Amino acid sequence: MTYAGLERDSSFWFFLGVSLIFLFAAVTLRYFRRRPRLSFTVTSALLVLWYLPGFPCTKRSSAN
Repeated sequence: MTYAGLERDSSFWFFLGVSLIFLFAAVTLRYFRRRPRLSFTVTSALLVLWYLPGFPCTKRSSAN
C-alpha cells in the first residue's frame, strides 16, 4: 500500500501503508516476548510523531 500511494501520488494509501508497517512492528515485538504495553505504546508514540504536520517526514514540498 505504501508503494501504491507513492505511485498514485495518494497520501491516503501511503499513510495507511506506513501505519500498517508500524502495527506489524508492534505485533512482531509482542511475538518475541516483549512487553505488549510497552511495544504498543512506543509504536503509537511513533505514529503520532509521524502524523504531526511539523515532523520532517511529513513536510510537503511546495511547487513553485
